[in-house]
Amino acid sequence: MLVVGQGLTAREALAQVRRPVKQQTSLPRADKAVLASPKSEDRVYGEMTEAMPVFQHGGSNREVIDYIQQRIAWPQENGKIVAAEGRIFVSFTIDITGQVRDARVIKTFNPKFDDAVLLVVRSLPPFRPGSQNGLPVPVGMTLPITFKLK
Repeated sequence: MLVVGQGLTAREALAQVRRPVKQQTSLPRADKAVLASPKSEDRVYGEMTEAMPVFQHGGSNREVIDYIQQRIAWPQENGKIVAAEGRIFVSFTIDITGQVRDARVIKTFNPKFDDAVLLVVRSLPPFRPGSQNGLPVPVGMTLPITFKLK
């Protein structure tokens, strides 16, 4: 299906082609907690979550990016630092316990840098999980990591 809309934002265009999600409102609160478990929860929320995950070393994405950049080991080849600059976009999910899972590079400038970024992202300390309707939910995040020679 092709959506053509003049003056529509990407979100508005995407909303036209997404199928509506059935809301289950008849379940008691205890049963809703079961729905939010990692095994039964297939939906990963994004920036439309009521409460986004909060990083332990600061609340914003900037603090997460700074934390990652301070801990990355610059790739080496033949004992010399790889002289390359660019930006990598890394995507991951903060699960309902606050742990990072499903980390992957979605855009790279040089594959040698991917493993260095993923190693640090996968070892991030736990976040305070995001929530929707008062229940913890998995939330997806995408961050740009910049490599710049000094």
